[in-house]
Amino acid sequence: MTAFSKWAMQYVRIEKGEWFPIDGKALGSTVSDYDNSYQNFVSLVSVFSHKKGQVISASKLENKKSNEILTVQKLIEILDIKGVIFTLDALHCQKKH
Repeated sequence: MTAFSKWAMQYVRIEKGEWFPIDGKALGSTVSDYDNSYQNFVSLVSVFSHKKGQVISASKLENKKSNEILTVQKLIEILDIKGVIFTLDALHCQKKH
């Protein structure tokens, strides 16, 4: 778990049934290989406490080295919280996951 996640979890009390949206956003200034169909960029994936209005965990990923699906799975595993609802975009609706 990152230092930020450890710090945030000290101040955010997780309640059963709470909603946690998870989403990744590309950082525009990090795009490279503009002329390539498979561009490289850095994204920030965050887990947000809807009720508290706080990010409780975040992770950086580089497009050519990893992907958002794997990063989200790792974040959920590391957080190890039960009885909550995670909401994700359609990218995560895959048969294998």
